[in-house]
Amino acid sequence: MTILAAQISNAPGDFANDPAQTNAYQIGLSWTTPTFDGGSPVIDYRIWYDNANGGTSFEVLAENILVTNYLATTVIKGQTYIFKL
Repeated sequence: MTILAAQISNAPGDFANDPAQTNAYQIGLSWTTPTFDGGSPVIDYRIWYDNANGGTSFEVLAENILVTNYLATTVIKGQTYIFKL
């Protein structure tokens, strides 16, 4: 009998603003796939954001993202946002 156990993957890397996509009305985000996937491919990503609360109250911005980039278009010009992946 073979026993298989899932392992936790590493976090995605290089999560950052994509200046080529960012302007006053949208924020481009990009990242790299985890260096270790836990033995199973990553099937989707979720992005959280804190809307000017100083990193204390994160909400889901987007989920079921299948690629390693996202364009946040629900931003308000002049407001500061904190994102996490």
